Amino acid sequence: MEVLVPEGADRGLPWHYGDPFHEQRRMLQGCGALVLGSRGVINLVGTDRLIWLNAWVAEPLADAPLDRGVRFTLIGEDGHVSAVIHGVDDGTSFWGMVDGDWPVVGFWLQGEAKQSGQNVAAIPWPSDQRVAAWLGDAHPVRRRVSITASMSSQVGRGRLVILPPDQAAAMVADEPVGTWAYEALRIAAREPRPPQDTDAKTTPAELSGIPKPTRRLRLVHLDGSAPDPTPTIGTPLLEDAKKQPFEVGRLGSTAQHYEQGPIGLALVSADIPRGTTLRAGETAARLA
Repeated sequence: MEVLVPEGADRGLPWHYGDPFHEQRRMLQGCGALVLGSRGVINLVGTDRLIWLNAWVAEPLADAPLDRGVRFTLIGEDGHVSAVIHGVDDGTSFWGMVDGDWPVVGFWLQGEAKQSGQNVAAIPWPSDQRVAAWLGDAHPVRRRVSITASMSSQVGRGRLVILPPDQAAAMVADEPVGTWAYEALRIAAREPRPPQDTDAKTTPAELSGIPKPTRRLRLVHLDGSAPDPTPTIGTPLLEDAKKQPFEVGRLGSTAQHYEQGPIGLALVSADIPRGTTLRAGETAARLA
């Protein structure tokens, strides 16, 4: 029984197939697959592609295992986080899955590459030609499936792959899991997803744990007994001080985890210690 996501960034994608908690456990065992249809696919070609990309990401590419795949924080012209790219370079081109405001980010990268004067081209692939998907390590791959790029994933026990959409659909049909399972494990792994887990002022330091940022990306455990156990994205996080609550952060993505219950990611003032209980509307949120 396929149930679709009713609203939000993943609207219309498979949400779950009747038992989202079982799907999460299967993903941790390396089983299952799903198409990440709301993400974008970018391809960089040209001899200067990595030199050019290095100017737009927070992490130095010289230290990155590009052949296995890594996560990069894409920085906009204002120095704030624009997107997160999970990418891999095969020696001739760079392929990436973009978590961000797609296709706006894709067109922006394409325009910047054209104007750079360097030997690089950024190609945002349309979803009817290439899509990103999550594939469990133990999931069988059909003989005729042609994977364009493959990279390590911190979500579950699997990898991120880029491939044609018809082949992705066939691969998923063998053992599907939904976006609920993927999102719950992504949040538990503290993997940010812009713009849900960021705002217009988010800096790379706030996502990476670099010392002395203004805010930090934190995992929060939500009170499952509240009327709304998973408040909406952007809900202010309040701290009570002498009965005068004041805002100390914002709530990002939330999901029901099979083991931890309702959890979420939040940007919270760096000086708020772990174990502090904040309020998100009527819901208590404890910092992990």
